[in-house]
Amino acid sequence: MKPKLGKRCLLSAIAGVMPVGLLIGISLAGCAGSEPAKTPAEGPPQPLITLSENMPQADESNLKPPPRVATGLSPLNPQPAEAALVPGLAVAYFHNYKARHLNPLTKGNVPNKEGTPGKPIPYLNHHFGRDEVFDSGTNRLVAMRMRGLLHFPRTGTYTLLGLSNDGLRIYLDDHLIIDDPAWHARGDQYAVGVVTEIKQAGWYPLKVEYNQRKGTAAIAFFWRRPGADGFEPIPAEAYAHIPASGQ
Repeated sequence: MKPKLGKRCLLSAIAGVMPVGLLIGISLAGCAGSEPAKTPAEGPPQPLITLSENMPQADESNLKPPPRVATGLSPLNPQPAEAALVPGLAVAYFHNYKARHLNPLTKGNVPNKEGTPGKPIPYLNHHFGRDEVFDSGTNRLVAMRMRGLLHFPRTGTYTLLGLSNDGLRIYLDDHLIIDDPAWHARGDQYAVGVVTEIKQAGWYPLKVEYNQRKGTAAIAFFWRRPGADGFEPIPAEAYAHIPASGQ
């Protein structure tokens, strides 16, 4: 599988603005040919590549149709105490996952329904190339389920956008907001984004399903905050989980 923008490019919204329909502008930057930083033996995973501003901007042919609208999202009630939160998302790995689609994982049709726990994922803005996917121990035939919370710091209209290679599903408050579950024969691609009105700031339940079949791998989650001109990767401080709670 070949990524659209090079073997070791990171798609990350840090320069330029790109329209998607009438609602979206997106900035893209990345790297080509740089060596990924190694994940430390202990502690949460670190960024897996070095950023560069040399990657050319994508054109509209790289993007999907204008975003959908998601309504009815509610924050976790009651909101968690700060002392209960652990940074990053809890993750479970499902190895030898040969399916070309996320449906078996979504429906629980996997031998080990709970998966193998790994180190918390600090944020989602990674291009692995052909290297190990997070700390899964492999670069192929692996699926992941991540659970936790996403923090919206203020009310207003947010646009959310996911990029992946291969399948990706993102649920916010149990609503499926990003749905791109199939094998990506052409490499990295954006899913159809979503626009949502956040009426109450705070922590919202988040679940992410992802799989890497073979070849290159990538996963990223962007937002455009209220009043912002373009997208940015959702920062690490917006992700957390409560151990042993499912949140």
